[in-house]
Amino acid sequence: MQVEKATSPTELSTNQNLGSSTDNSSSEVTEKLNPAISTVANLRPPITTHVLDVTLGRPGSGIDVALHWWTQTSPSAEKMSDGDENGFWVPLGKSVTNNDGRAGPLMPTSNKIQPGIYRLTFNTGTYLTRTNSSVNQKEGVSGGFYPYVMIVFEVKPSQVSEHFHVPVLLSPYSFSTYRGS
Repeated sequence: MQVEKATSPTELSTNQNLGSSTDNSSSEVTEKLNPAISTVANLRPPITTHVLDVTLGRPGSGIDVALHWWTQTSPSAEKMSDGDENGFWVPLGKSVTNNDGRAGPLMPTSNKIQPGIYRLTFNTGTYLTRTNSSVNQKEGVSGGFYPYVMIVFEVKPSQVSEHFHVPVLLSPYSFSTYRGS
């Protein structure tokens, strides 16, 4: 399969007509973003994540996670998540963290990823309300200060063969992230 190289999200969506018709399925959009899809068992999705609850000292299980990709070309209304005059977030996948705090696949397995800007969104408020951590109990607070954690990062053209693991360290009043391995 010959793959057209894109140097930016704008070029990709223009050259490959991403999301221009209302009958594109979510998998078709994902395949256009990730043309090197393979069923080889040892491959993993190019973007993965997990959550650790640093207050309780355990994995953050049962947290909804969504992955989006930024494009400057308007996708069909049903595919568009949100946006502004400069572009739109196209949903790529959703998952829920397991008992180890790891999200399931947010995109198909592949040995390449399209360059561009990606966003991981974690529904942390629901999790923090459910776990009702000891910090919350002391202060009589339900949930935490951050109802959602959104991490926006960029995959450069020189990084298309790399894996991006983006963990979250979470507590009711703070979070941090880093590029893991």
